[in-house]
Amino acid sequence: MTSMNEAAPYRWFEHAAMLCLSVVAFVLLDWATFSSALAPLGVTPWNPSIGLGVAVVIAGGLSFAPILALGPLVSDLLVRDLPLAWWVLVTEAALTGVGYTVGLAFLLQAVRKFDRSLHQLRDLVLLGAVTATSALFVAIAYNAVLVGFGYLPISRLAESIVRYFVGDMIGLMVMTPFLLLMGFRREFPHMTLEVLLQGFLILGAVFVVVGIAGRPQLQLSFLLLLPIMWLAVRFGFEGTTPGLLLMQVCIMVALHINNGDAEDVTMFQALMVMLAITGLSVGQLISERSRNERRLRLQQDAIARAARVGSVGELTTAIAHELNQPLTAAGNYARTTIAHLKSPTPRLEDARSAAERTIERPDPGRADRGQGAQRDDTAERKFGVDPPRDAEAQGTDRRRRRTITAGRRR
Repeated sequence: MTSMNEAAPYRWFEHAAMLCLSVVAFVLLDWATFSSALAPLGVTPWNPSIGLGVAVVIAGGLSFAPILALGPLVSDLLVRDLPLAWWVLVTEAALTGVGYTVGLAFLLQAVRKFDRSLHQLRDLVLLGAVTATSALFVAIAYNAVLVGFGYLPISRLAESIVRYFVGDMIGLMVMTPFLLLMGFRREFPHMTLEVLLQGFLILGAVFVVVGIAGRPQLQLSFLLLLPIMWLAVRFGFEGTTPGLLLMQVCIMVALHINNGDAEDVTMFQALMVMLAITGLSVGQLISERSRNERRLRLQQDAIARAARVGSVGELTTAIAHELNQPLTAAGNYARTTIAHLKSPTPRLEDARSAAERTIERPDPGRADRGQGAQRDDTAERKFGVDPPRDAEAQGTDRRRRRTITAGRRR
C-alpha cells in the first residue's frame, strides 16, 4: 500500500510532463503552419495542430483533454498574435476544448469496439463523423463569439464558419489518421524507388495545379488525385495517409508563396477535403481486402495441413492393415505346424508342408492362393486341421478345429 502511495505522485508528475510536451508540440506545429496572410482572426484554411490534439486524446485517453483548450490558448497568445482581447481568447479556447472533448468522450466511452488503430472502415467513419460534428460546433461557436464581441461583421459569419470548419476538418482528416497509424501500427511503406517516384509525382502535381509561378490551374485538379489513388491501390490506408499529408503541406506552402487570395484558398480547401475523403476511404477498403485475403490464405493453409495429417493417418492405418494380414497368416501356419508336431502321431510331412507355406506364402492374397487353398482342404480331410486362409477367417477356423477334436475324443 505504501509503495502504491509513493508511486502515485510520480505517475501524476509523468502525466503532467506528457501533457506539457503535447501542448508544446501543439504550439510548434501551429507556429510552423500558421499564416496570418491566409488566416485573419484565426480562421485558418488548415489547422493540423487540432488534428494533433485529437490524436493525443484518442491515444492517451480523456486525461489529456486539456490540450484541446490549452493548446489553442497558448498558440493564440504566442504565435497568432490576433487582435483579440484576452477574455475573448480564453472564451474561444474554452469553447474549442469543450466541443472536442465532448465528442471524443462519446467516441471513446459510448461507442463500443472503436479501434484506435483504425483497422476497419467503420472506425474511420466513426472518427470522421464525431470529429466533423465537434468541428462544426466549434466553428459556429468561435465565429459567433467574434460576431458577438464585434470583431467580425455578421455579413461574413456564414463564410467564416465554412472556412473555419473546413480548415479544422482538413487538419483532422490528414493529421489525426497519420498520427494514430504511426502510434499504434507503424506499417508505412518502406522507402523504395516506387515510393520516391510517388512522392515526386505529388510534388509535380501540386506544382502544375497550384501554379507556383502563376495562377492556379483548377481545371487540372484531377492530377492531384492520381498519386493518391496510386498510393491507395499499392499500399492501402498505410500509404494514403502519408501521401495526403505530403500533398497538403505542398499545397499550403505553394499558396503561401503565391499569396493566394481567399477564393483560391477556399477552392483548394474544398478540393483537399474531397481528396482526403476519397483517398482514405479507398485506401482503407484496399487494406481491409488485403487483410481478408491474408486471413483466407492462412485458413486454407491450415485446412491443407489438417488434410495432410489426416492422409498420413489413413496411410498408417492402411499400412498396418496390410502388414497385419501376412503376419497373422504366418502365425496361423506356425500354430498349425506345432499342432501337427504335438499330435499323438506326429505328422511330420504335414508339419513340413505348413512350415514351407509359412516361408513361401505369408501373404494370403498372392496369385498361388488357389493352390494353397487346395492343400489346406487336403489337410482338413486327412487330419481335421485347417490353417486359416486369411485373417478374417481366423475365428471360424478355430471353432471348426475345436468341433473336429471333440468328435474324435467321443
